[in-house]
Amino acid sequence: MQKIDYYWDENLIISEKTLKTIKASGWSRIGARLLDGIFEIILMIPIIILIITSWDGEDLTSYLQNYAFLIIGTIFAYESFVPYFLKGQSLGKKIVGIRIVNGDGNLIPLSKLLIRAGYYSLLSMLSSSSASQALNMINSLITIISTIMVFSTEKGQAIQDMLINSVVVNDRDILVIRANIVNKLND
Repeated sequence: MQKIDYYWDENLIISEKTLKTIKASGWSRIGARLLDGIFEIILMIPIIILIITSWDGEDLTSYLQNYAFLIIGTIFAYESFVPYFLKGQSLGKKIVGIRIVNGDGNLIPLSKLLIRAGYYSLLSMLSSSSASQALNMINSLITIISTIMVFSTEKGQAIQDMLINSVVVNDRDILVIRANIVNKLND
């Protein structure tokens, strides 16, 4: 009998109907996002220290623009590489017990995570201190729409999930379903 990594064998396809039943709750997604925001701030502590120690009293807004790409790059790296290495989980998602999976229930590829992280980075740029009030309003509107979508769409998908055809699911449920499929294949 061939050994199969029953958690993430790419040949196991989970139906869309099943994915709908194990979607993560909107509240767990909000909790994970808040935790990820805290982890992103922790990652930025060295940048914050650099900003504070090197600021010479010039206009703060224009001074912070010098560090905008470093800050946004940190968010981009966290949002793409942490879920890639943790198989669809950010630190916040891991704590809450949810996971991003591809639309077929398999691991989400790095290419899709990079697109998803690009979306978050774009939102970060829209809400930066140097952005206009109109861009801040657009960012707020996009965030509100995405939150409503998480609670109201059939698969609980926000804009970033629809963009890359992903679903955020309860971690334990997806692992049990995948294990059951493999057990049936091995019987």
